[in-house]
Amino acid sequence: MDILEKTAVSNDEVNALIRLCWTAHNEADYQIILSHSLSYFVVRDDKGVLIAFCNLAWDGGRHATIFDLNVHPNYRHQGLALKIMKRAKQVATDNKINYFHVDFDPKLGPLYKKAGFAMISAGLICL
Repeated sequence: MDILEKTAVSNDEVNALIRLCWTAHNEADYQIILSHSLSYFVVRDDKGVLIAFCNLAWDGGRHATIFDLNVHPNYRHQGLALKIMKRAKQVATDNKINYFHVDFDPKLGPLYKKAGFAMISAGLICL
């Protein structure tokens, strides 16, 4: 399975995958979101079904953040998320990003540690 960068993906596909992974997902217009992103990554199975997605957002300068990294439950624990993060990190490096961020559910901490992220404190207000 290839990790495709900035390839066509529909709102319905992304929303369906995220809804499968997170029951509390609110539908979003990913065409608008992705038009502002540094990059994004798509993985499809051999039938063309979206099985993984990751948005690499940025501030236009020094910071890039992984958002919406989701892997279909049937394809988890095979290293796919780590490969996507490695690819995102390379894109960030190539674009001279200084700070590579990710927000995550605490239960996923070991995955992000394995990818090289330092665990730090942060603040969040859900609106």
